[in-house]
Amino acid sequence: MGLFADMIWRDGSWNSTAPDRPEVTDDGTSQLAVSIYDSDYATIDFVSPQGANGRFYLGFEPADYFDDPRASEPVNHEHEAEVFAAWVRQTTGRSIEAASVLELMALPGRTPGEDPFVESVVAGLLSLADLDEPDWYA
Repeated sequence: MGLFADMIWRDGSWNSTAPDRPEVTDDGTSQLAVSIYDSDYATIDFVSPQGANGRFYLGFEPADYFDDPRASEPVNHEHEAEVFAAWVRQTTGRSIEAASVLELMALPGRTPGEDPFVESVVAGLLSLADLDEPDWYA
């Protein structure tokens, strides 16, 4: 059985309680929510007070995973990669290329890479963003 986990990064630390989607807060905190489903796909939601907000998937898109087009929201992959790169810049000060984010994203019909666990892809995304990895197994 794979991992099921919901984590949210706020103000420099991870918590295991994640809302469906992070929301802009009055305190100006950037947030990143990661939901892992059976180690097969991850939903990535992010929000910043400066307006860099979005959602994309890693591993599989749920629509492909469940073979049901209604299982996930449509994603404008290029746009989400650009917005996530802006979120990283605003949040950590690190400048990353949107193309690097796009390489990690689940795309319709794309089979995930050799590593069967989406946690590895999440770790790659977090490393790219210069964020510590959460303790998934706590």
